[in-house]
Amino acid sequence: MDHGLGLGVASPPRFTAGRAEPTLAARVRKLIPLAVFVAGLVAYYLIYRYQVGRAGQQSPVRSDGQGYYAYLPSYLLYHDVSFRSLLQGHLSPLRTGFRPSTFGFSLQPDGYWLDKYPVGEAILLLPFFLTGHLIATVMGVAADGYSHPELYAAGVAGLVYTVLGLSALGAALRRWFSEWVTAATLVVVAFGTGVFDYATYDSIFSHAFSFFAVSVMLLAAVRWYENPHSLLRALLLGLAAGAVIALRLTDVVLLPAVLVLGVGSLAAARERLLLLRSNIARVGVAAAATVAVLAPQVITWYLATHHLLVRPYPGESFDFSHPQLIGSLVSFQPHGLLPYAPVLALAFGGLVAAWRWRRDLAVPVTLAFLPFWFLVASWWDWSFTAGFGDRAFNDVVPLLAIPLAYVFASLSRPRTRVLVGGVCLVLVAVTCVQMVNHWLGPLPGSGIGPSGFFRILVFRS
Repeated sequence: MDHGLGLGVASPPRFTAGRAEPTLAARVRKLIPLAVFVAGLVAYYLIYRYQVGRAGQQSPVRSDGQGYYAYLPSYLLYHDVSFRSLLQGHLSPLRTGFRPSTFGFSLQPDGYWLDKYPVGEAILLLPFFLTGHLIATVMGVAADGYSHPELYAAGVAGLVYTVLGLSALGAALRRWFSEWVTAATLVVVAFGTGVFDYATYDSIFSHAFSFFAVSVMLLAAVRWYENPHSLLRALLLGLAAGAVIALRLTDVVLLPAVLVLGVGSLAAARERLLLLRSNIARVGVAAAATVAVLAPQVITWYLATHHLLVRPYPGESFDFSHPQLIGSLVSFQPHGLLPYAPVLALAFGGLVAAWRWRRDLAVPVTLAFLPFWFLVASWWDWSFTAGFGDRAFNDVVPLLAIPLAYVFASLSRPRTRVLVGGVCLVLVAVTCVQMVNHWLGPLPGSGIGPSGFFRILVFRS
């Protein structure tokens, strides 16, 4: 059933772009990303300026981030598509203590190295890298791609893209929900999940960038459905969808959600199919834009291997016959999703309820989340090793924000709002405290068992 329930969108569900009045709620909603940006800058400064625990001994570009970042100095500064100069210098075992495979590189028969990490993040990092490079040059320090200005400028990129993603997500949620509901959802998403961690401490991991791309894809989709005759909106939708794949190839499973966004019945599905058929030229533009965004990835593969399609993760695979579905959600160690982002339990509850009352919201989220969850749970390292919580799920948080907002919108009684609001505050506080423990060291990168989890939650030791 597709009942409106006063959630701020017409029923049956259609995308209506009415002009909103500049209310207090609207201003608050628009200020939340700015507040997150300010809080993120403060956190970023404190983490790296005052050498807090593990963080002070490392630059923002570390671990997987080395592989995502490597394209920029190697391609732009060393003019070396083989990565040999980089791996003999800055990432050599003598300098780092690690083999090239640790950073995602595998040696090819012709002596070139294949970087297993997609090139999409490096493209988004480019303006920040160039800014850092310019600052390093003006300061007279060695602008070799690994100076402090270059590394720390790149580290800020995760925060900026997270903030842009929150703005896009807020604009998309407003198609269904009120300003206050949208504002509350943005606050909970920012601080009650791993989003803030991957905007600051772990900002060079791909997840901040994927959060941005998926959020923009949602907004681009609803905007195109509002005006399916717009060639520009179709182009932007295709570019956003391409970015989602270019950042993490497995996130391709999130794209079908776009096709059924707002579809909650067979009649709506037939209407959507008719809309796509009648705008086949715009659909073609979107598809072409998606493919075009993937071209740089294919080029990097060809430069390294002389093949257009490769298997970038040698020796790493999926085990589809033994997916760790439960563990990926509830495990404390290795870390699953919910112990470190417990407020998302409300999103799953909202998704169940939406299947009864708002299938136009439930169908796209479910269609995206189930295959995504299955892929994450089937990966050989389903917890994705070091990070805050099961970091892979950060990519799908923009979609889970929809049923989370649905829960908030369904609270009609003041007492219920106070109760659920109090529960949310507690759950968000749990995430924030454990996030700080992750930064300072008491929370290991692989997670911690239940007894240790609750001990450091209270005593931080």
